[in-house]
Amino acid sequence: MNRYNKSLIISCLSAFILLLGSAGWLAAQNVIIAGRCVTPAGYGIGSVTVQAIGEAPGQSPFNYVTLTDNDGNYALNVPNGSTNITVRPLKEASPLNGVSTYDEVIVVRHYKGIDTLTSPYQLIAADVNRSGTIDTLDVIDLRKVLLGIDTLFANNTSWRFVRADYIFPDPLDPFSPPFPEVVTFSSLAANALNINFIGVKIGDLNENAIVSGSNSGGLNHYLGVIGSIRADTNLNCLAEGNEPLLDNWLVTAQGSGGTYHGSTNQFGQYFIYFPIGSTGNYDVFLSPPNALWEACTDTIFNVFVVNGLVNTEDFVAQPVVECPALEVDLSAPFLRRCFASQYNVFYTNNGTTTAEDATVDITFDPFLEVEGSTIPWTAVNGQTYTFPVGDVPWGTSGSFRVTVNVSCDATPGQTHCSTAHIFPDSLCGPIDSLWGGGDLRVTGECQGGEIVFTVTNLGTDMTEPVGYVVIEDIMIQMVGGSIQLDHGESETITVPSNGSTWRLEVDQVPHHPGNELTSASVEGCGANGQGSASFGIIPLFPTNDAGFFEDEDCQVNVSSFDPNDKQGFPRGVGAPHYIPQGTEIEYMIRFQNTGTDTAFNVIVLDTLPNTLDLSTLRAGSSSHPYDFHVVSEGIIQFVFANILLPDSNVNEAASHGYFQFAISPKADKPDGTVIENEAAIFFDFNAPVITNRTWHTLGSAFLNVSNVVFQPGLELDVFPNPTSTTATFSLKTVQSTAGTLRLFDARGRLIRTLDFDHNIFELPMSDLPPGLYTFRLNATNGQALAAGKVVRVY
Repeated sequence: MNRYNKSLIISCLSAFILLLGSAGWLAAQNVIIAGRCVTPAGYGIGSVTVQAIGEAPGQSPFNYVTLTDNDGNYALNVPNGSTNITVRPLKEASPLNGVSTYDEVIVVRHYKGIDTLTSPYQLIAADVNRSGTIDTLDVIDLRKVLLGIDTLFANNTSWRFVRADYIFPDPLDPFSPPFPEVVTFSSLAANALNINFIGVKIGDLNENAIVSGSNSGGLNHYLGVIGSIRADTNLNCLAEGNEPLLDNWLVTAQGSGGTYHGSTNQFGQYFIYFPIGSTGNYDVFLSPPNALWEACTDTIFNVFVVNGLVNTEDFVAQPVVECPALEVDLSAPFLRRCFASQYNVFYTNNGTTTAEDATVDITFDPFLEVEGSTIPWTAVNGQTYTFPVGDVPWGTSGSFRVTVNVSCDATPGQTHCSTAHIFPDSLCGPIDSLWGGGDLRVTGECQGGEIVFTVTNLGTDMTEPVGYVVIEDIMIQMVGGSIQLDHGESETITVPSNGSTWRLEVDQVPHHPGNELTSASVEGCGANGQGSASFGIIPLFPTNDAGFFEDEDCQVNVSSFDPNDKQGFPRGVGAPHYIPQGTEIEYMIRFQNTGTDTAFNVIVLDTLPNTLDLSTLRAGSSSHPYDFHVVSEGIIQFVFANILLPDSNVNEAASHGYFQFAISPKADKPDGTVIENEAAIFFDFNAPVITNRTWHTLGSAFLNVSNVVFQPGLELDVFPNPTSTTATFSLKTVQSTAGTLRLFDARGRLIRTLDFDHNIFELPMSDLPPGLYTFRLNATNGQALAAGKVVRVY
């Protein structure tokens, strides 16, 4: 006996005894047909219409119907001795119940052979058009319902039911032979109990449809908490209908079953989904975007969450102080040499009062020439352009575009960095009382035979020194800790202009309200022994964003690119794409309509790995307006409704689109944790385009290891290391490798060059002073092979 039949029999027998007591003649002339309708996971489906048709004794036809209760139970009385009886469950409810673009991804990945569905019930759910096969036509019918074009599935019912005792001859092909959707009796002279059915919600591949029973749910998630967030403008801590709704605010439920998140949409509503098995008490709390806001009640304690019961928990938030809080985001989908590109500037006010007469200063890379913009600039100072955006009320956003041309004089693969700064940028509201007021900035310039980094204190006098790190390409060359500056003071650090990409990272003063470090990078200054320089290394590291008021965009110019892809910045160092712990990852998803007609709607679905902290998610700039929300734990959706994206044959320049969002890894993830991610892009009714998979590896030890390999599939051993006489280099690859080794001292000066034409070669070091040396290996064509450190001892 299975886990739901025992209680069913007891309830049906109780009903039968009740019938005997109240109307004994009825029991003598009728029999009971009873059972339960459940999901594949065994959860009861409520409000299912169960129909019994047949012929009573004397060939009198009948048609009896009933509804299942909240646990999926039903019971029907039919005349004793009836014949040709058919029992059929029916449920025609909202087709959108449990259906999202995530289900489309599952369908597409199945018929493309990327991931194979193995459950016959999932295969039935995927057969949206009821054809007995799974293909793009199912996606089209599903998409029409998702976009509201169809209110019902055009070729199917909302639910299909399978006789519970049916065993599929081939679970991978539930359609052949056709599965039984009814139970029949040639005659019935006794009670028929346990006439059970398995209900399949069409289009719901991850089985998260709400089925209204006390054990409602699905295999993955169910909706547990919903609500809205309003700004309490009259300060009475009551949620009133005329008060503004707040979007992009995070709500978290934390309890015995885990931690789950939801974010408010453009209507101020949030939805939190819970995995099956997470029943329990949860504390639901609100996380304002900054310290300028405070919830009247920030935590609602002991909210009992169970499958099928939806809790409504509303919040109201009040301003702590009247203060604007401007943020700016600068981005471009790509930069192509000798072609025009567009920078998109997105700004928002997350404060509590209007930012008056706001302006945005953009300092463009020297190789970018400004050709035009969607709003006029009012001043130009060198490469810095000033754009007035007027008053920015709290809770509102705006954007504009700037068209730039990438100079043909730029080196292919060169990095171009531009910075946007929004004003007013004065700090107001609650600030960490431990911050001493120091505010460091770093700049870097190529000056003749050297690179000069300048560290300046724009704030109050520093009370203690901070440390710094100098990095050549990807190797630490210098570590210091004696920078302590008064207000307005500066200190310079110089490095050789040897063609390497140099980077200076300076720790920000403790408790600074912005980032924990400030940095600057310079590439293409001077030349190495082969007469070339290293390019494209700057984007491997985090950009120098001085808090929310400022945003720096650094990207490599390209000649060609994948029009539908996903990128993660910083890109990370080496083949593993190492990034330091705590580094925020900014993802960019690009898309292009390469079809033959206008794309009216574009939907992007991104399933985030559990290594990322959803509470740190920040939606960023984009080419077109979009709506963003969390549709389930770890699943985020971006909807570009009515985007009207022309196809590339009609207007190639306007056929592109993109957007960005930022998120940080979870703080408890150890070094070596790999963070992978990909997305699905839907153009109207077409099958989704699955982007490339990005990946990062947590850890910063890559800056100090003995060697770092730039080419996938290549391994390098250096032994012995340390050495007193000779270091042996072993390149592990199936091909013979030739190139040049360059050796540098601790100050970055080139002291030795060694050509090699075999995979194993020796570097004499007995004539060198003891100390730490760095090396670089380049192939004969100048391509970087590896870099590292070797130590000479007595």
